[in-house]
Amino acid sequence: MIRLKGSTQFRARLVGSVLSSKSVAITNIRESEEAPGLREFEVSFLKLVEKITNGTRISINSSGTAISFKPGLISGGTIEHDCNGTGR
Repeated sequence: MIRLKGSTQFRARLVGSVLSSKSVAITNIRESEEAPGLREFEVSFLKLVEKITNGTRISINSSGTAISFKPGLISGGTIEHDCNGTGR
């Protein structure tokens, strides 16, 4: 498992994990900020990745400041995803 800290390049880290089939643990996600943890758009991205893959396992701690991500296989087909109600 690859261990990383902070929220920098969060989405790129997850894409790299999926493409390389390597698990990743990310800690210290905005721990020192007034509103610590994952942002809504990052949770939405995790949901999207879960939809386009088969077998992905995601674990988020209660404060949202740490995740464990085990990627599944990319699957084909049509999916629908609402990007936080923006209609995108």
